[in-house]
Amino acid sequence: MPRTFGIDPTILRTRAMTVAPSRLVAFALAGMTLFGFVLDEYDVPHDNVQGLVVLASGAFVGLIAGVLVASRPSLRDHATGLAWDAVRLVLGYEMIRYGIAKLTGMQFYPLYWRVDQRTDDLSPSSLAWAFLGRSYWYQAFGGAIEAASGVLVCFRRTTLLGACLMATALLNAVLINYFYDVPVKLVVSVYLLFDVALIARDWRRLRDVFLAPVERPQRGAWSRSLQGLAVALAIVVPTVKMLREGAEHRVFEQEPLEGAWTIDERTGAADATWERLYFEKDDRGSIRAGSTRLPFMKQLAGTQLQLAVSEPDRRYDLRVSFAIEGQTLRIDGTCDGQPCAMKLTKVFPR
Repeated sequence: MPRTFGIDPTILRTRAMTVAPSRLVAFALAGMTLFGFVLDEYDVPHDNVQGLVVLASGAFVGLIAGVLVASRPSLRDHATGLAWDAVRLVLGYEMIRYGIAKLTGMQFYPLYWRVDQRTDDLSPSSLAWAFLGRSYWYQAFGGAIEAASGVLVCFRRTTLLGACLMATALLNAVLINYFYDVPVKLVVSVYLLFDVALIARDWRRLRDVFLAPVERPQRGAWSRSLQGLAVALAIVVPTVKMLREGAEHRVFEQEPLEGAWTIDERTGAADATWERLYFEKDDRGSIRAGSTRLPFMKQLAGTQLQLAVSEPDRRYDLRVSFAIEGQTLRIDGTCDGQPCAMKLTKVFPR
């Protein structure tokens, strides 16, 4: 008979029948948590068979670990506690990470050319992202809930409170992802599953409105120190990580040209089909020319600006100086070596 991890499957089945279902659930969720944590670190769509296989593999490995631990009564309770700790801390880590991203304006970072599109030209997911990113305070409020609930579930005493608070944010995210066809349905659904499991685990406390006494296992000094270190890492690491990435992407600074600008006047060799210029935070941008969007790369040095515009049949080089007066941008220089000038008005953000 085939053997699983070197163990006779008959022995595994026999042991599994003697293990409390709640313990098996804890280990299965812990396995999914750890495998899912690695999966979510890759910023690619996971709503596919590969994502399901990875999570199912994690649950399977967790179940086997739970069955093996069940044969050692001296480790059973402690190992089950560690399994729930893995669920709590990884879920807390991820929610803090997403919460900080919203607070710093990173998750729904506006693409200015998309904001300017007609709604019927946008896909459901693009429409949702443009809508949610249009107001900073809306996403900041949601980010604060996510980050706060993530911190709360990192501590045993406040896990239930954090999980209940987290459920409001996760349910909202699940609804948006499914009904606006956002391609991260699998990951957010699994997070909601973890959160519901944490709430269900403490349903008696919820029933008693937190009044029922809770017994706490006695822990040694080393165990308490390691637990404190794990909690600190789950809170500090994602916070520092997202703040550092935010600084790298310049989300904390407003660049002078950043935004969408309408061309009101033009003289010289300026292209008559250009209607709007969109300057992003990085070195890219685009131009609306009728129904076409022309991408460009920009180089900015003081008040000197160089744009390399990619049109379907040629590249267009613009070297100018600029001056900003309130919501007005004036550009003067050369377009493909010929004198040109433009006057633009900022339309977003104001």
